[in-house]
Amino acid sequence: MSFQKLDDLGHKLEALEHALAILGADEATHMAVGGGEKRAEAMSALAGMLHARATAPEIGDWIAAAEEEALNEEQQAAVRELRRQYT
Repeated sequence: MSFQKLDDLGHKLEALEHALAILGADEATHMAVGGGEKRAEAMSALAGMLHARATAPEIGDWIAAAEEEALNEEQQAAVRELRRQYT
């Protein structure tokens, strides 16, 4: 259950990172004149959402619970990596 929450969170974080990358690439190649301020606001808002989700206190609890779950080797490795990144 906790591993699934972590996996779902990972997909959401990847989506936010992807959106930031798209905005960054668009900024570098296609941004309309005068669009910099709004683009910066959008990127800042997304970065804030990404940080808030990635550092939420409940993630530590989910990791601890996932470490106690019966997981396959790949899932165990993912949880170890999450523990390393989160602490």
